[in-house]
Amino acid sequence: MSWLFAEREPFASWRLLLQRLPESDAAVIDGQKGLLDAIRCLCPLAKIKRCIVHIDIEGLLSTRNGYWSQSIWLKKKSKKPPRNVT
Repeated sequence: MSWLFAEREPFASWRLLLQRLPESDAAVIDGQKGLLDAIRCLCPLAKIKRCIVHIDIEGLLSTRNGYWSQSIWLKKKSKKPPRNVT
């Protein structure tokens, strides 16, 4: 375990932090490019996976026009509540 104060999250900051840790063969990350590049640089054989929570959040934040994210799939959200048909 390690930590680093950094103003931003560029490749150089991630590389400095990761150099303090033992080499890993796998990583689950949020998709931040600086982190991805640092892992590829320091652990070239590591398997890298994207965190499903971050994929879901990005889907929620990036979709418009009544669409919303549910896991990886996007579904159309009704703009009006259904009417009672009797």
